[in-house]
Amino acid sequence: MNVFLERAYELEQDLIADRRWLHQHPELGHQLDKTADYVKGRLREMGYEPTDIGDHGVTALVGKPAGRCILLRADMDALPLCEDTSEPFRIDGERMHACGHDLHTAMLLGVARLLKQREEELQGQVKLVFQPAEETLTGAQNLIDAGVLENPHVDAALALHVDVASRYRPGTLTMHRPGVASASCDRYVIRIKGKGGHGATPHESIDPINVGAHIHLALQEIVSREVPAKDSVVLTQGIFRSGDAPNVIPEQAEIEGTLRCYDNQIRRQVLERMKQMVEMIGSAFRAEVRLDVTGGCAPVYNDPELFDQVAGWLRELDGPDWMDVDGELSPASEDFSNFLDRVPGVFFFVTAGDSAEGYQYSMHHPKVVFDERALPRGAAGLAWLAWRWLGGDREV
Repeated sequence: MNVFLERAYELEQDLIADRRWLHQHPELGHQLDKTADYVKGRLREMGYEPTDIGDHGVTALVGKPAGRCILLRADMDALPLCEDTSEPFRIDGERMHACGHDLHTAMLLGVARLLKQREEELQGQVKLVFQPAEETLTGAQNLIDAGVLENPHVDAALALHVDVASRYRPGTLTMHRPGVASASCDRYVIRIKGKGGHGATPHESIDPINVGAHIHLALQEIVSREVPAKDSVVLTQGIFRSGDAPNVIPEQAEIEGTLRCYDNQIRRQVLERMKQMVEMIGSAFRAEVRLDVTGGCAPVYNDPELFDQVAGWLRELDGPDWMDVDGELSPASEDFSNFLDRVPGVFFFVTAGDSAEGYQYSMHHPKVVFDERALPRGAAGLAWLAWRWLGGDREV
C-alpha cells in the first residue's frame, strides 16, 4: 500500500474526530472565530506556526523555503440550514455543514500531519490554506486580495470536494475534465425604490413590485435573444422580496439571483447588459433601480498539462480502480476558480456517499449525510499530489 494512504488510514479516527467537532460547530461566511481557532490549535499541536490571513482565513507552510510552492485549499464555512438527519453528532439550530466543508477541513488537517512527518524530504514548500466564505463566493478573492498567493509565491494550486449521491464507491477519487470544468457564478441583488401608497390609489404610487416583475421577465430575454445558442447561460432569480400587507403598495423591492456561465467573455457581456436593462426599466417606470454583484467566481479551469499529471499520480496512489475521469461539464460553481484564474491548478473530488448504499440526498440539502470513509483517502490524495508535484519519488 502507498505509504501516504497507509498512514492516512492510521489517522482515520483523528480525521473523524476533527470532522465531527467541525460539524457540531458550524459557522457562516467570514464569521469563523471558533472554526479558525480550532484549525490553528490543531496545526500548532503538529508543530506548525499558523498565520491569520484576510477575514478568518488561516495558512501554514511545510517544507523547505528553496524551490517551488504548491497551495492546497480547504473551505471551512457552513450553510444557513437546519439539519434534518439522524446522525449521532447532528447539530440543532439554523446552521449546518451541508456541503461537506467540515470534511474538507478535516482532510487538510490530515494532509498537514502527513506532510509534516516527511517535511525534511519535501523538495519545496506546501502552503496549506483554510478558506472562509466559499458559499458566498467571496472567500477566495478575500484571501487573494490579502496576498495568499505570495510570500512565498504560489506556483500551482489544488483542492478537492466531496461528492455525494454518487455512482462511485466511497473514497474513489474523480476528476471532471481538463480546461473549463464547471460554471462561473455571480450572485447579485437588484434594489428597487418606488413610492409607497394605498392599494386603492396605485396612480399616486410607483409600484416596485410591478417594476420587479418587468425586470424578471426582461432579464430572461438576454439569455434567449442575446447569447449565442452554443453558449450555455443560466440566470435564476431565487428571491423576490417586497411588501408587508395586501392593501399597501410598498416603497421597495429586492430581487436576488445568480448568473452562471462557462465563458468569461459571455459572463462579462451578460452582467453589463443586466445592469443596463434594470436601470432602463427603472427609468421607464419612474423607479430608482440598482444592480449590485455581491460575490462571484470564474468558471473552474483545470490546467490541461497539470490535469494529466494529477490523473497519473492519483492512479499511482491506489491503482486505476480507485480513480476516474468522468468527462463531465458541471453546472455547479466553486470559488476555488479564482485561484485557478491566477495560477495553474486542478480541482478534483472524493466520493463521500454512494447512491447504491443509500446516500440519496445531494449537497445543500438538510438531510444530506456524508460517508466518513472518504476522509483518509481524500487526505492521502491531496498529500500525495503535493509530494509528487514537488518531485517526490513514486516509491516511498
